[in-house]
Amino acid sequence: RMIVSGHDVVATIDGTKADVEQGYTSTGSNNTLAFENYEGKFDKVATGFENYTAGAGSTVRVDNISTGSNTEGDTGIFAGTDNAFTLGGEGTFVAQNVTVEASNNLDVEGNLSVAGDESSITVNEGGAANVNAGGTVDVTEAEKLDVTKTQLNVNDGGTLNVTTEQFLADNAFAGATLAAGATVNLNGDDEVSADQLKNKFGTGTDSQIAGIVNVESGKVTGVIDDVDTSNGTISVNNIKVMGIATD
Repeated sequence: RMIVSGHDVVATIDGTKADVEQGYTSTGSNNTLAFENYEGKFDKVATGFENYTAGAGSTVRVDNISTGSNTEGDTGIFAGTDNAFTLGGEGTFVAQNVTVEASNNLDVEGNLSVAGDESSITVNEGGAANVNAGGTVDVTEAEKLDVTKTQLNVNDGGTLNVTTEQFLADNAFAGATLAAGATVNLNGDDEVSADQLKNKFGTGTDSQIAGIVNVESGKVTGVIDDVDTSNGTISVNNIKVMGIATD
């Protein structure tokens, strides 16, 4: 196992070199583990780093991304015991299971996809998954979404991809808190209602839509005028609709 004990250190895993045969642990502060030219599964353990990045063109596949410690012998990316972390870079992390513990948040400033058999994203009470500027979280292939609306935050410049089937399933997707400048893409052919959009993506006492909600299916029932979009947008098939009845 490689131990990084310094501060502000960038340790690089180069996928063009030999296969990764060891894990990586940071015992210092503000250290980064960077995956470059990496295409495939990382089946070791990386823990304790404040930043994990996937370089352009890289796809890093892991069983687990967790802001908790690796206590059960699982492989993947972990926070250790006392720090949250950030996923970044121009490449993509693909995780079968994403877990956010109560004490440590997950910040996404790169690309994260949740996919695979029995794939899931779980945010425990007191924790938060934050999709920040430049970040995209794609849960369209996730089989289980265990997260409350207030635990999933899409901030200015962040993007969340979710299917209409997930959106409509009872107790499967509670929604997300959208900031101005945030984007949610609803992918799929299912019909959704204006009230559902307001309830799952609106904020404040009036459930205002502050960000941009793109409905791919083009099927929105109800009256859009019932949704406060004074600071946001609902788009159906890339057509901006505000204050009109739909069927």
